[in-house]
Amino acid sequence: MKVLSSSVAARILISYFVMMAAFAGSAAWSTWTFHQAGEEAELIRSGYLPLVLRLRELTTAQESWNTQLSHLSFEEPGDESVGALNRELVATRSSSLAQVRSLLQESADSPDNPLGPIARR
Repeated sequence: MKVLSSSVAARILISYFVMMAAFAGSAAWSTWTFHQAGEEAELIRSGYLPLVLRLRELTTAQESWNTQLSHLSFEEPGDESVGALNRELVATRSSSLAQVRSLLQESADSPDNPLGPIARR
């Protein structure tokens, strides 16, 4: 009878260790996935977010200029304000695009920036 009771105790102990190993594995996997999610959130915060915000500003400025130009197009053809506004639009658009390009170039050149490998593509 002693052999059967130690056998049952051994089975219980082995099943306990199997359950502990399964728990440790799932806890390690959860920790690893949370760490990856944190790295991805940092990439979004430091790399994509400034670029997206600048592009949104650029789009808003473009829409504003287009609205102003559409209102001016109904004025006299000889009016100089349309030409001046159009020249200012080109200058503003060029400087804004240069800022976006410089953000991308900084990302590509900086080894510390996590967006660097993506910007080099």
